[in-house]
Amino acid sequence: IFMAYRGIPTTIVALVLLILPTVGAEARCVKETVTAVGTSAALIKSKQKVRAVRRAQRKWNRIVSRRYGDAFANRGFAIDSSAGCTLTKVGILRKLVMTCKVRARPCDANR
Repeated sequence: IFMAYRGIPTTIVALVLLILPTVGAEARCVKETVTAVGTSAALIKSKQKVRAVRRAQRKWNRIVSRRYGDAFANRGFAIDSSAGCTLTKVGILRKLVMTCKVRARPCDANR
């Protein structure tokens, strides 16, 4: 069904409204890449990685929230996102420590 509102077809208006949120999406992102590191020395290896990644993400959220506000502190809206973990032996007892690094460019969630 083709309907018109004041001479403008509603299908064209609907398409414009769908396209507009994506135009200029890059303009609402910060130029700086924010990096955060989280560590864990848990005894169970599988939990070490989960805990270290979670700590790095929380740290990233806190850093971004303080610098740019809560609207930017959601990694789901960030671009150029990456994460990586390494397992190293530390200290005299050679204890295994998982270190995870999270990097991303924050973007405004309200765009």
